Amino acid sequence: MDKDTDRVFGFDLMISCAICMVLLSQFVWVYPQNMAIVSHLSSLLHYIGIEIFFVFSGFLMSNNLFPIFNIKNFSYLSVYKFILKIIIKVLPLYFLILIINILVAFHFGLPIDQCWKYFLFLQNFTTPISNLFSESWLISIAIFAGIIFLVSLLFFKLLLPKSNNSRVYLITALLLIIFFLITKCVYNSITTNNDINHWDVSLKSVVIYRLDSVFIGVLFHWIYKNFYSFWTKNKVQFFIFGCLGMIFIFVGVGYFKLGIEKYPLFWNVFYLPITSLTIAFFLPFFSQIKEQASINKVVVYISNHSYAIYLLHFGIVLQLLKYFSPIDILTSKEVIFLLFLYLIITTILSHILNQYYQKPISNLFRNSKMFSDSF
Repeated sequence: MDKDTDRVFGFDLMISCAICMVLLSQFVWVYPQNMAIVSHLSSLLHYIGIEIFFVFSGFLMSNNLFPIFNIKNFSYLSVYKFILKIIIKVLPLYFLILIINILVAFHFGLPIDQCWKYFLFLQNFTTPISNLFSESWLISIAIFAGIIFLVSLLFFKLLLPKSNNSRVYLITALLLIIFFLITKCVYNSITTNNDINHWDVSLKSVVIYRLDSVFIGVLFHWIYKNFYSFWTKNKVQFFIFGCLGMIFIFVGVGYFKLGIEKYPLFWNVFYLPITSLTIAFFLPFFSQIKEQASINKVVVYISNHSYAIYLLHFGIVLQLLKYFSPIDILTSKEVIFLLFLYLIITTILSHILNQYYQKPISNLFRNSKMFSDSF
C-alpha cells in the first residue's frame, strides 16, 4: 500500500500514548501526593504528552501539505483546499468548547474580559494565557504554525522560483526553526526571572517561543518523504537516540543538577528543542509499527478522539467535578471513584461530540458541491 495514504498504526499508538499521559498526569492535581517524586513524574508525563502533540502536529500538517506543494502544477487553489481541510477538522470543535468554557466561567463569576482573544487565537501569542480555557494554548500554537509555515512557503517559492519545490520546502522549515530558536535567545536576554513556574507560563506556553517544535515535526516529515529508505533502515538508531533523550529529560537534568536557577540559558533556549528532537527521533520507529489485532480498535479509537478528549478533559470535566465534589471532604475511595468518573465522562463526551457534532459538520462539507473537491 502507498506509504503516503495508508494509515500508520504506529502513529495512532503514539498519539494515544500522548493523550493518555495528559489524562493520567491530572490525577495528581485531583489527588495530591506528599511524595515530591510522584508530582515531578506527573508533570513530566503531562509535558511529554503535550510535546508529542506539537511535533506530531507538524508532521501531520506536512503530510497533508507536502504532496500538494511538491507537484509541478502547484496552485493557490491547492492552498485553499489545504486550508479548508484544516478549518473543518480543527475550528468547529474548538469554538464549541471555547463557548462552553466562557459560559461556565460566566456562571461561576470568573473573569472573561479578554475572551475575544480566544476567537482569534491570540490568548497566548506574546503573553501568558489566562485561566480561561487554559488548555487552548496548544491549539493557538498549532494554528499559527500552520499559518506562518504556509505564508513562508509561498514567500520563498516566489523568492526562489527556479528551485525545486522540495528544496524550497526544506529551506522554509530550516529557516523557521532557526528563527524561533532566536526568539528564545531574545527571551533569555531580556528576562531576569529564573523560576520554573514563570518559565512554564511565560515561555513554554507562548506562541512566539514555541513554533520551532512544530517545524521540527515538519522537518522530520521532509526526511520521511525524501529519504524513506534511510528513515526505515535507521529506525532503531533513531529510537536509541530518542531513549537517550528521554533518559536525559527524566533523569539526567536532575542528576546533573541543571536547575533553571543556575542554568537559565539551558532552560530558556535548549531544553524545549531538545525535547522536540527527542520525540521526533521516535517517529521512524513508530512509523514502522504494524497493526496489533488485540489493541488495534482501542488505539485507533483513542487516537480518533484525542482532540476532543484534550479540549474537554480539564476545563470542563475535571474542574467541574472537583468543584461539585471538593476533595477535602472526600475519602480516598471516593477520590478514586471521582478519578474514574473523570475518565469515563471525558470519554463519553468526546464520543458524543465526534459522532454528533464533528462528523456531521465534516459530512456537510463533503457533500456540498462548493467544497466537495477539497475532500
